[in-house]
Amino acid sequence: MAKRMRGIIASYGLTMGIVKRWLHEDIPIRTDWLRDEEVAGELKAIDAAFSRYREKLSAKEVTSPLMQSLREAHIELISDPFLIDSVHKRIQEEKMSADRALDTTIRIMAAQLEALEDPYLRERGTDYRDMGRSLLYELKGLPVPRLDHLSSPCILVTEELAPSEAIELDKANVLGFTSDRGGATSHTSIIAQTLGIPALVGMKRLSREVNDGDFIILDAENGELIINPDVETIQEAQQKMEVGRAETVRLSLEKAEKAVTADGHVVDVMVNIGGLDDLTVGILAGAEGVGLFRTEMLYMELDHFPTEDEQLAVYRQAAEALQGNVLTIRTLDIGGDKRLPYYAFPREANPFLGWRALRFCFDEEIIFRTQLRAILRASAYGNVRLMLPMVVGLDELARAKRMIEEEKEKLAERGRAFNPSIPVGIMLETPAAVMLAEELAHACDFFSIGTNDLTQYILATDRGNDRVAGLHSPYHPAVIRAIKQGVDAAHRAGISCGMCGGFAGNLRALALLIGLGVDALSVPASVIPKLKEKIRHITLEEGRRLAKQVLGLSATAEIMQAVISQEQDIQYKGES
Repeated sequence: MAKRMRGIIASYGLTMGIVKRWLHEDIPIRTDWLRDEEVAGELKAIDAAFSRYREKLSAKEVTSPLMQSLREAHIELISDPFLIDSVHKRIQEEKMSADRALDTTIRIMAAQLEALEDPYLRERGTDYRDMGRSLLYELKGLPVPRLDHLSSPCILVTEELAPSEAIELDKANVLGFTSDRGGATSHTSIIAQTLGIPALVGMKRLSREVNDGDFIILDAENGELIINPDVETIQEAQQKMEVGRAETVRLSLEKAEKAVTADGHVVDVMVNIGGLDDLTVGILAGAEGVGLFRTEMLYMELDHFPTEDEQLAVYRQAAEALQGNVLTIRTLDIGGDKRLPYYAFPREANPFLGWRALRFCFDEEIIFRTQLRAILRASAYGNVRLMLPMVVGLDELARAKRMIEEEKEKLAERGRAFNPSIPVGIMLETPAAVMLAEELAHACDFFSIGTNDLTQYILATDRGNDRVAGLHSPYHPAVIRAIKQGVDAAHRAGISCGMCGGFAGNLRALALLIGLGVDALSVPASVIPKLKEKIRHITLEEGRRLAKQVLGLSATAEIMQAVISQEQDIQYKGES
């Protein structure tokens, strides 16, 4: 009997085929304690492994920007003094063997990242495990398993597919893949999107529930996997695949075109990024700019606060790559669940309501001013906007703007180029900012609604807590009305209001968001082609009617039903 399972869509598509399981074999780790006379030898062995792996990475031929960024990411990780020192300490002080010290350190660092609430940062734990596994192979002198020469077409079923494995997939024979772990913004997912391979992640125990030779349908359009389906289900899937292939070609041809509704209303579609590799994929997907650059990732990847020049190098590359399209750089949003390995944050009873984002930056003024100068200098190389997170009042905005003006003066004195009229906007993500939206809108150049935190704060629900997950919904009438209030305030002040939270990528909610007046949507790269496609089948008038209806409703379930009914009407119209 066929079994159906749900997963997270990492790369859209529909495929079917025979299962090939890819499970990482345990690397043997020495578990006894070192004798004093062995310590020096183990230190020498681990340093040699680091050096050899770094040399291999540097000499590795790359054939794409994504491969280059992955190589550079690994080089950066293994060059991290914090990592090296941690391994050395475990060998010297705890008398661990080199392999055990490395394995333990990587596990701890990966677990720390995976404990974070932010999904983008959480998924960087995979990168650490990937790099650590490669280093262990180097240290132990073991051959690295490869996926670039599979004997026949298959669907790869894994516990976790490492980015270094994904990038070498035999595309001719890998029809699609699944992984038990992972999320939609992991490097592995980004690679799958780039290669055009359908993928589902977060499948939990699938790798343990299927066998080599099982037949599965991988539906990465609806987030479903069917194990050993019947003939009728297979035939239905084959028909959908034919339609899907034609659609893929069409979307590819249309990806560079603007997203314009059926009645001529333009919606700007941008990409959320955490680094240059995300930007590459976003541009390939048809992004018209960057609506959110999460700069905290740059800080978290290093063992020190990045210098002005280190930041400038990254921001400049991003600005130049966009060739005049907008680059929205959010200032450091650290704190809460986002920690730095080299900075001791105080313990807080409620960190999401505590010392984070602008509050941290105002207290650590040197760190903040360094970033402001880097962003200002980057504005000389492209269409750069500066965005402030977690604003709760006019005094905060005024203080930040004063500091920006002071840093402009310093740069001018140094003869550094920058855009003196760089737009400065805010994230609309706190109830206070929504309630003060009228005043704030007249004091800045743009709004961007962060629906993840906004929903969390309005509904007093921890979005990472499974016990209250059912209460956390952007369809709640209070959240919808807050969005409308922010949009209207922006428009009355003559500025734009975009959205960069998770709700922006919700295809079902698209008509509603357009009807509420949201000017721009910033989403993960994987969503962009379908988002643009759906916009072209919606009219602004339909969206406005839906928004008017929804704003008159007082229950989450009623709003969701109204949105679903509208979506069905649009689909029916498109088919008739």
